[in-house]
Amino acid sequence: MRLFGIAGLAVLFGFVPSNHANAKEQRNSNICTVKAQGNQKDDVPNILEAFHQCGHGGTIVFPEDQSYWIGTRLNPVVNDVLIEWRGKWTFSDDLSYWRNHSYPVAFQNHAAGFVLTGHNISINGYGTGGIDGNGNIWYTAEKGDTQPGRPMPFVFWNVSDVSVENFYVKDPQLWSVNIMNGTNMRFNNIYCNATAVDAPYGQNWVQNTDGFDTMDAKNIQLTNFVYQGGDDCIAIKPRSYNIDIHNVTCRGGNGIAIGSLGQYQEDSGVANIRIDKVKVIRYNEDMHNSAYIKTWVGALMPQTSYESAGLPRGGGWGSIRNVIFSNFDIQGANAGPSITQDNGNNGSYSGTSLMSISNVAFVNFTGSIETTSKVASVSCSKVHPCYNIDFDNVVLYGKNASTPGIGSCKYTDVGGVHGLSGSMSETVQQAFSGRDRPLISYGIPFPEAASRHLRESFQASRVYVICSQTLARKTDVIERLSNALGSTLVGQRVGMKSHTLWSEVLQITEETRALEADAILTVGAGSLTDGAKIIALALANGIKTADELKTLAEGPDKRDNITAPQIPIISVPTSLSAGEFSDFAGGTEDSSKRKHSFQPPTRGPQLVIFDQELVKSTPNSIWLSTGVRAIDHCVESLCAIKGTTEASNTLATHALSLLVSGLLRCKKSREDRDAHLQCQLGSIDAMAACTSGSIELGASHGIGHQLGPLGVGHGETSCILLPAVCKFNAKYEANCEQQESVRLSLIGEPIVSELLHTRSASVDTSDLGDVLDVIIRELGMPRSLTDVHVGRDKLDELAANSLHDRWCKTNPIPLEKHSQVLEILEMVV
Repeated sequence: MRLFGIAGLAVLFGFVPSNHANAKEQRNSNICTVKAQGNQKDDVPNILEAFHQCGHGGTIVFPEDQSYWIGTRLNPVVNDVLIEWRGKWTFSDDLSYWRNHSYPVAFQNHAAGFVLTGHNISINGYGTGGIDGNGNIWYTAEKGDTQPGRPMPFVFWNVSDVSVENFYVKDPQLWSVNIMNGTNMRFNNIYCNATAVDAPYGQNWVQNTDGFDTMDAKNIQLTNFVYQGGDDCIAIKPRSYNIDIHNVTCRGGNGIAIGSLGQYQEDSGVANIRIDKVKVIRYNEDMHNSAYIKTWVGALMPQTSYESAGLPRGGGWGSIRNVIFSNFDIQGANAGPSITQDNGNNGSYSGTSLMSISNVAFVNFTGSIETTSKVASVSCSKVHPCYNIDFDNVVLYGKNASTPGIGSCKYTDVGGVHGLSGSMSETVQQAFSGRDRPLISYGIPFPEAASRHLRESFQASRVYVICSQTLARKTDVIERLSNALGSTLVGQRVGMKSHTLWSEVLQITEETRALEADAILTVGAGSLTDGAKIIALALANGIKTADELKTLAEGPDKRDNITAPQIPIISVPTSLSAGEFSDFAGGTEDSSKRKHSFQPPTRGPQLVIFDQELVKSTPNSIWLSTGVRAIDHCVESLCAIKGTTEASNTLATHALSLLVSGLLRCKKSREDRDAHLQCQLGSIDAMAACTSGSIELGASHGIGHQLGPLGVGHGETSCILLPAVCKFNAKYEANCEQQESVRLSLIGEPIVSELLHTRSASVDTSDLGDVLDVIIRELGMPRSLTDVHVGRDKLDELAANSLHDRWCKTNPIPLEKHSQVLEILEMVV
């Protein structure tokens, strides 16, 4: 557990139970005993008179043998009062009156019939007293379609120091007990039941009959609470603080909710909530949730429900923090614990909530749910990704399952979700904002993630796998995939040569066609991913020969009409090259040895699965160097003098922070799972930054392209060239302001400033090239052409070839002369 201990919760929250004054010592001798008139005559005038006579320092008694008819609304204001509520209040069945005369409640367009206001109030129902809302009249009239005007039977408005015990609310018209503006309140032994006796089995006619709700509330205790109904058993609503709830039974409805947050454009924060020892029981085939947090999207969205009064809602802000749901026994709910921040979404505003969620724990959830596999879900906000979300001993079984289910996550911070003991948490989210594909998945082993998404996301039943030869030889990847995919695995290819030879592409294309594969899964680095992209394109266009394949590549032979690929690709990358996030591919024609480019409608993977355990087997030389390549994407994007945008700069800056600290941590320990994930997520933003808009990259990329044919990996080219290119551009004062901004960003990282100090490099005098040099040397990557066996004899050829590369021409100092390229190469020879 990372959050807080249950035993210390009261101290943490600062909760101090109210010390209600002893009735005999504090109250005068005024005692008002209210007699019911009977025959359904309105008793409200007599009740109000009792509150007037004895509601300030006295005692009001509703005897057990009395049944009161509540025919009109009432809002007594009292102080220092003891209410011995042994009898029953019953609301009248005059629906027309209540719809037109109840007290309006602005929040969600609701209404109230009985509102109690005041200070130092003690209510005891002695197990016989309570309120009958006569709700079945409403349930039957509306048949599951709630209409405006249904009054809440018991609302506390502007109250403090309140005690309520041994009390019931039966068949409430709307929410049973609602606190609005309450401080220091204690409830014990409360029972709420909403049952629609005329409703067909399995239909919910008791929606909106919450059991116990709080809003604008502070220091609230609820113990020994039983609810039966069709909505939230307990709902913690905006601006509720220090709420302590213990020993609850929920039969039917939505379980325990922290919700309706951000519906209005106001602060909707909630903090310091404990809900402990809860039994959630399926009833009337109606038990939707068990414990959940729900917030609205971050913009005003048109709404049609009466609860929004037909007005746009959403866009509220605030934080939800320090929340613990503990010791839940789930008996057949539709869902386990969950967080969702997309309430009110029309399909276009996913992940926009302005509410931040942190320090939330779900502890000791046991039992079963009605779904088959997913037992918990976290879907947060791209604006404020969730963090410190803990699942501790959450062991829930799906319907007819023999093993615990898994969870899913979306829009969470790196390492922001922990646990799910007995199950694992999968995060699934869009790789790029505003684009449905590709998705990324991480958090569970790649065979399980692949199997699940092939089945559920792509409905694929015939999968062809292309696996790295090194992984197949040195790990159990193939065996694990075979076990996970079972009969859906219809074919496999181990290894493809570097540079993606057309001959191999055509072989695999023919195999997948013959096997009628409906999905391709790659496990390995860039060549395999490029191969899968071209294979998918070839399948869509009936390609069988090299000459036919050439008509899909860029060049004079490219045909006019090319059919887009249909077969989905799932990629499990083992490097940080991030080619799987591009719709471009490169393949080498065997006869000419020329590498051809394939552009859209070529399509990249629809799903990319990150597995931090798998990539630990990737050699440092590949993992760290391709990570530096991603750093190169960031630096040359940020230092470009044309084509950058605020969005691209934000992406690149964020990516650079993730990559630099993540790579240095990986160098220190390849067992650091979070560091590996941090690098993978950083590589996405790096790719997004350098491919957004019309950014003109520089000579590190341009000259690096020409080093590739000499046997130097793209990652190694960046390790060698990037610091030198930065120094060259700085020397000729091309992008000094941009370089200084990147330098400050890097030295602002504690891990970088500490490294500079360790290597005796001055923070003040080191320029961007110097800082990058220190980082790359710390990673143990090559820093010279000699390190990669490229001699001085190759420099003239390199310089000549580089002048033809587009990125050399768009370098901040355009490379137009042979001597300019040689000046850079001489720095790294």
